[in-house]
Amino acid sequence: MNTEATAPSSVPRRVILGGLPATGKTTVARRVAALGAAMVRVDTVETALARAAGVHGARVLEVELVCTDVDLHRRRLESRVLDLPGLENPSWEQVTGGEHEGWHRDHPELDTAVHSAEQAARRILEVC
Repeated sequence: MNTEATAPSSVPRRVILGGLPATGKTTVARRVAALGAAMVRVDTVETALARAAGVHGARVLEVELVCTDVDLHRRRLESRVLDLPGLENPSWEQVTGGEHEGWHRDHPELDTAVHSAEQAARRILEVC
């Protein structure tokens, strides 16, 4: 896990947020968008990477969001209202009992139990 920011670049960059359900991906993405970046919701990282790879000259920044406060993470999951038709909220048991495949590439990680959505969005944009 690399938590160091790299210097901003003039090369267009795509930011891909990943993480377990209820770690704050949509909330942070909305804050990034409110600060001037475009937001596109994609269901899988693989789809996002494929799309980003097709953009000439685009660099990809993958950021994993985690929530290290277990009680907060569970409260977020159990109280969130989904805004995508047909998407169902997983149970806490599904989130914690399922197999979470780690990322195989070096990437920054942001803890949404420590950083607000605004703080996380600003940190992401500092790197871009």
